[in-house]
Amino acid sequence: MKRVYPIVAHLIIFVILPVCDVHALEIKENFNFYAGFDFIKKPGFAASYQPGYRVAKGIELFTEMGVILGTSGFFLQANTSPSNIGVIYRGCSAVGGELYAGYIYPRALFNLVQMGAAVSVRGEYARYFQTDLLFFYLSAAVTPILLFQLDEMTALKIGIPVSYCFRQELSYHIRIGAGVAFLIG
Repeated sequence: MKRVYPIVAHLIIFVILPVCDVHALEIKENFNFYAGFDFIKKPGFAASYQPGYRVAKGIELFTEMGVILGTSGFFLQANTSPSNIGVIYRGCSAVGGELYAGYIYPRALFNLVQMGAAVSVRGEYARYFQTDLLFFYLSAAVTPILLFQLDEMTALKIGIPVSYCFRQELSYHIRIGAGVAFLIG
């Protein structure tokens, strides 16, 4: 993560800001809710899934060229896996931060919705339920986006993020779901 911040800062300072009109930048506050499933597998055990949700609050910077840069803080909960699968994966709760960049195509379809995509990197500090075991892991996501401009100050953003969580104790940990964000500003 130490290398990500300088890269993002240099991208903003030396690439984004010089090629766009600074007065045309829009800063929007982001309130986000996400629900989905974590698909996980531990070596030597059957794969399973965990339903979960995430709530987040952040800030997004929109340029007139369609570039989006953002950051957010979030709370996440992944519930314990169903017991009918034969293996129970303990649920966890986490807090974390996210940096993301994306592109929204500037022209709206049917004067209603804009399409785009974003990539993100997250750091999550988690705790398994009913334990004092704390752990940290990184995740990366790709998200297709639909953006509905409700009025001049408010927008609704719908995304379907697909994340890969980098956790050493698991064979894989993939998170898929749907998110809704309200953008104000």
